[in-house]
Amino acid sequence: MIITYYWPPSGGSGVQRWVYFSKYLKRLGVEQVILTVDPAYATYPSLDDSLEKEVEGIEVIRTKSFEPLQLYSKMTTGNKQTGVPYGAVDTKGKSLFQKMSAFVRGNIVLPDARKYWKRYAYSAALDLINKGAIDLIISTGPPHSTHLIAQALKKHTGLPWIADFRDPWTEVFYNKDLYRTNWAIRKDEKMEKGVIQAADAVLCVSAYTAELVQAKTTDPKKVSTIINGYDHELFQRIPANTYSDFTITYVGYLGRHHAYQLFVDGISAVAQRLTDGQRLSLRLAGRIDTAILEQLEAIPNCTVVYEGVVDHEAAIAMIKGADLLLISIPVSSYSKGIITGKLMEYIATGNPILLVGEQDSDAAKILNEFPGNLVLEEGEVERFAEFCAQCYSTRTGKKEIRTEHASYTREATARQLKELIHVISDKTTGGK
Repeated sequence: MIITYYWPPSGGSGVQRWVYFSKYLKRLGVEQVILTVDPAYATYPSLDDSLEKEVEGIEVIRTKSFEPLQLYSKMTTGNKQTGVPYGAVDTKGKSLFQKMSAFVRGNIVLPDARKYWKRYAYSAALDLINKGAIDLIISTGPPHSTHLIAQALKKHTGLPWIADFRDPWTEVFYNKDLYRTNWAIRKDEKMEKGVIQAADAVLCVSAYTAELVQAKTTDPKKVSTIINGYDHELFQRIPANTYSDFTITYVGYLGRHHAYQLFVDGISAVAQRLTDGQRLSLRLAGRIDTAILEQLEAIPNCTVVYEGVVDHEAAIAMIKGADLLLISIPVSSYSKGIITGKLMEYIATGNPILLVGEQDSDAAKILNEFPGNLVLEEGEVERFAEFCAQCYSTRTGKKEIRTEHASYTREATARQLKELIHVISDKTTGGK
């Protein structure tokens, strides 16, 4: 049983890891049931109906939930869905109500605002377990309150349990904006440590994140890493968009926690170097902070096209058709361990990639396995401009999907997960 808050029709990067795990686990003969929230009660930052076809035929149990974020969204935008924040309530330049909401979220609603789903999910899960249909539980977070559901089930039933950390828990980058008290920090840390200690295995998306988790357990060997991959079938099926201008593309979330100023200054420097007949286009998709978008749109000699939030298939078509791909790692205490969901998809396109992040980060190490890419840190505007100019001068229009690292496909990562499932099952059942 996979306990996940995010499931189609939910969109965004958070849902994709387990959509594609489930797709290929099914082909590998692993029977599974998804326990998730009913969309009528959920608060999703975005929707993506295109993901439904990837998980056809997989059993899904949906439950009710109580969602305070619907009230927050209603009071800030007049709609119970359009104001659902990405990650956490933004406080910079916001109203007193939003700052008070951030305080409540950071100190009272712990570990997150989806915690009230627990009683509904626990009841549904227990009914399923009592029917004898489940022999292993997997929970994935964020929201990390999902792990509390699995922890309670583990305590009651004794079933083996794998906790998947797609992002760190207490170190997550937006916690510093929530006006957290020392009491709240200690309570959050206690919940996190309880989950890590109780789980039979903890799964992480990067080596650095795994190190953070290992430091919180007396059994570090139970912590392992399986990164996000790319779906080779999807890449073969979706054709690339065609752009006449030299096109720089960014897909995903871009907020004030990112080193976005390098994008603004770097693209501005590139635009200033254009000669007669040269044209530059910047295409963006996803949640882009309004203030950042305004800065980018103000760059002379650069056409900015903002597509808004698009489905996964449209995003693949965009990145396949780009001449240069931009990726940014949020600035935080664990930046070294962030491997965004789109990194392997970017790499799979074969297009040059410019990553803004730490040189010794896990993402940079993966990116540097492939030639023709560049990792920059804040302030390296001249190198940004030079790399863009180089990509412009060598533009051929020919796109080749990378195949040299088959271990990074979604099918390969699902095989790794299947092996972990068998190891944990055998370990906790004595091989029966």
